[in-house]
Parts: sequence; C-alpha cells; structure tokens
Amino acid sequence: MRYYGELPVNVVRVWSAIVGVEEVQFVDLKVIGTGKSIEGVRADTLTDVPFTKKHKIVFVKGNKKQKFIWDSPEYKKFVYDNKLNETMIQNCIKGVVKTHQGYIITEEK
Repeated sequence: MRYYGELPVNVVRVWSAIVGVEEVQFVDLKVIGTGKSIEGVRADTLTDVPFTKKHKIVFVKGNKKQKFIWDSPEYKKFVYDNKLNETMIQNCIKGVVKTHQGYIITEEK
C-alpha cells in the first residue's frame, strides 16, 4: 500500500512519458476504501507514510534553515527549483539516508 498525500492507494498501472527531455513514470491509482480512480499521477509523489498538509518539513544546508508546510505551493516550488526528489525527501525523513542534494531534511513535529 502506498499513499497519495493522505489517501491510501493501490497502484493499478505504471506507464512512462517523455516530459521535456526526460522520461517520467506515471501511475494510475485506486483509493482503498472508496474505489475512486485517480489517473496520471507522477510516481515520485507517492509515499510509504501518509502525510497531511500540517507536516512541516525542514531543509538545512550550511547555516541556512528553511521550513515549509508539506505539499504547499512554496514547498513544491522549493523542491522543483532545487531539483529534489520526493522519494529521497521521504527517505531522509524516515532516516534511511541523511542528506539529499546537500540538504539535511527532517520533519518538525
């Protein structure tokens, strides 16, 4: 079982598409419990842990510390501008790895 935001989902289909100059994986999902289908979601947005918008994610690089509410427009812009991978961010939060692209990433509780 994976999570799309805070929704528990099952992956129904995986497919790839060329976006710009890179190949990106997308998935079609089915929400557990309601059976609702969600199509065309980037695979790197799925997580192993449910996240709500109340979670604050902290990025530290050198002496600079930045906090964002997970999945907010500012968070998404920061992740995009710094070429960060959502799966790697989740791995940092879970403690699987310590850094990603030079950032120490933690969750503020």
